[in-house]
Amino acid sequence: MNILKQLFSYSIGSVLVMVIGIVSVPIITRLISPEEFGEANLIISIGIIIVSVAMFGLDQAFVRFYFDTNPKILFFKCLGSSLLLSCLLSLMIIVFKDSLVIQFGFTSSQAIYSLILYINSYIVFRFNLLVLRMLQFGYRYSLVQVLQKVLDLLFLILFLYSLIKESTAFVLSASMTMLLLTIVIFFMTIGFWKGNSEKQPTLPHAKLLKYSIPIMISSLIMVLFQSIDKLLLGKYGSKMDLGIYVGLYKIIGILGLFQISFSMFWATASLKMYKENPDNKFFFTNITNAVIFFMLSVGICVVLLRDYIILILGKEYRNYVEIILILTNIPILMTISEATVQGINFKLKTKLHIYISSCVLVITTVIGIILTKQFSVLGISFAMVIGYVLFFLLRTYYGLKNFPFKVKLKELSVMLFLYNIWIALAFFVTNTIVVNVIGAFTLTCFNIMFFYREISLFIKFIKVNLIRK
Repeated sequence: MNILKQLFSYSIGSVLVMVIGIVSVPIITRLISPEEFGEANLIISIGIIIVSVAMFGLDQAFVRFYFDTNPKILFFKCLGSSLLLSCLLSLMIIVFKDSLVIQFGFTSSQAIYSLILYINSYIVFRFNLLVLRMLQFGYRYSLVQVLQKVLDLLFLILFLYSLIKESTAFVLSASMTMLLLTIVIFFMTIGFWKGNSEKQPTLPHAKLLKYSIPIMISSLIMVLFQSIDKLLLGKYGSKMDLGIYVGLYKIIGILGLFQISFSMFWATASLKMYKENPDNKFFFTNITNAVIFFMLSVGICVVLLRDYIILILGKEYRNYVEIILILTNIPILMTISEATVQGINFKLKTKLHIYISSCVLVITTVIGIILTKQFSVLGISFAMVIGYVLFFLLRTYYGLKNFPFKVKLKELSVMLFLYNIWIALAFFVTNTIVVNVIGAFTLTCFNIMFFYREISLFIKFIKVNLIRK
């Protein structure tokens, strides 16, 4: 039951952030035009690609070897190396700034300087957040999530009223929020910095790099995969198309918070459980099946409430409600795959991440180019869902092959099939009320029937830990 308490401590932040997102998204999509919104997110997408190179996989190495070595020395080794590489990349960006402005169609050189600030603030924030995660301070992690959303919005409004360009203001607000929260996290983890761990062994750079380099390559490919939709729309569509797509994806991003929180919790908890008791497959089965039930339930709610959810966005976005429904497949599949993929990490077969990500990137890019040229926003949405389905299948196959445990994959397949039939009907049936009621009722019944055991476990947890207290 302690593991469920930890999961709750991480998830509570996602719920609160989702509520804040429901408030902030309509404000953002009304303060910033779709064209400027598109440019801002293109800057951030490029920044994340560069960050994945600069961190060199050392963020994942920090997580992997945290329990095996002196964590403070490991922290400074990983952060210092990443910042050094980041500074070199920043200098290269400044040297070639004019070419970059032309190549990506930025409207001013402000974009380049905001990009550099974003890259370096992201790296510092990322490593400090990992300390919070490895200490398993779930509630503090949730608080940081909430503060990040609130401060993002406050800084954005401040910068916009300071007459800073809209796209630049968006990137600057994200950067300043991360820098401020880095200070907050430092005080949250003050015990870590004061603690004495000198007797623990240190880890040579060679071993770190042997683990991190494949992770870096895999992370870079994965980031390219996650950014390919914006890059292709930026090339083959208009800034308006890109802005509309990014605005719609903001809704999906709210759902993606569940994936981020679960990933943060699960990477640490699963590794710890594997080290303590690798034969406890029952533990991994329960958590994975519970995640499947939960994410399917979230997807059902989104489809059911789609006509109300679209009102969150500005009026420019409201003719694209079906796109949101298609994209809901992505956070569902990604969150579940975070549970099924861990066998690759347990067995240190990090090269498999490279093969999987490379395969998916190539296929998604080819499909994306074809569909984006023909159908713009709708086309890239279909391409990305196809890519994530393949990504889920490969991660799950190799994860369970290296660390087998029982997962209700047949039940998941049936649910996803029915779920997407329901979404397809939304495109063609005019009587949406009937489709909504029948679809939601049918999928909910199947979901409860397939995952009754997981629901019972959760109810038992509530009774034992909340009601009796």
